[in-house]
Amino acid sequence: MQGHLDVPLSDLGRKQADMVAWALKDVPFDAVYSSDLSRARQTAEAIMKHHTCRFVLDRRLREVHVGIFQGHTDEENQTLYPEEWKRFRKDPVNYRRPGGESFQDLKDRVARALTDIARWNTQGDCDRIAAIVSHGGAISALLANMGHPRKSGVVGNCSTSMFRFGGGKWEMVKIGDVTHLKDLASDLVEHLP
Repeated sequence: MQGHLDVPLSDLGRKQADMVAWALKDVPFDAVYSSDLSRARQTAEAIMKHHTCRFVLDRRLREVHVGIFQGHTDEENQTLYPEEWKRFRKDPVNYRRPGGESFQDLKDRVARALTDIARWNTQGDCDRIAAIVSHGGAISALLANMGHPRKSGVVGNCSTSMFRFGGGKWEMVKIGDVTHLKDLASDLVEHLP
């Protein structure tokens, strides 16, 4: 569980970031917003190589802070923190991990960021197009805020999802597209546990 640990992209992650950047190179972005954590920021910087637009780092787009669980596998957390792990598994949405936050906290944090992004992108007489580079948990929080029935794991690393904002609400257009990563399929299989 990485949470707020500032882990940079792996070699595979850098390849994926370059591929998503290439796939998005012709989208006329007016802004790119990114989590300030290295793994998201490096992906956003790859996207920015093809764009000259506003670039904003926003801590509110960070992954969920998993507190004492950070830096440990699920198995390690079950052994190290058995009571906390049971509470988390019993109520993964509302349980606030010691030193961290709950999924509900994450949903609220992401909602505030998206409200501000939507406000900026709809100012004036034209709509703007923005890229938002974040993390699986934060994107799952966005989807949950929109009433999407799926849980975490909906989006893969460097997948793309598309949303429209209008009439005061977000609309899902596309979720978790990875077609731009198809050439990495053999690399991905090699990295499976």
